[in-house]
Amino acid sequence: MDAKNDKEALFEKIRKCLIMIPKDLSPECQDLLAKLFEADPDKRLGGGPRDVEEIKEHNWFKGIDWQMIHDKSVRPPFKPKLQSELDTKYIDTMFTQQMYGTPESEQSLTTGSLAGGKWEGFTYKGEGYMEQ
Repeated sequence: MDAKNDKEALFEKIRKCLIMIPKDLSPECQDLLAKLFEADPDKRLGGGPRDVEEIKEHNWFKGIDWQMIHDKSVRPPFKPKLQSELDTKYIDTMFTQQMYGTPESEQSLTTGSLAGGKWEGFTYKGEGYMEQ
């Protein structure tokens, strides 16, 4: 099987995958993920008219001061010391040494239509299901 077919198979699995949420996550985190991965956009957390406000009000984010985050007045718990803009030492090699590029690295988002391209089926109303 060539790389093109491998990619197509990968994207098809992503579109129709069964999401398994780890049991060792907190119940609040499991609930948040289940609601974010809901295949039906009308039922998905954040998919309604209140958009991201629904997500921000979820119990997992309890205690977050969103205004302070917006105002950038929250001190980060960790600030990496980078050698350059391309320094990836804090990114797991699982991601930096992948053999597949991203769809946008192969097709410009600004120079051509994505219809029928790499992002076909990766819409907000995408297909899929999740075990809850």
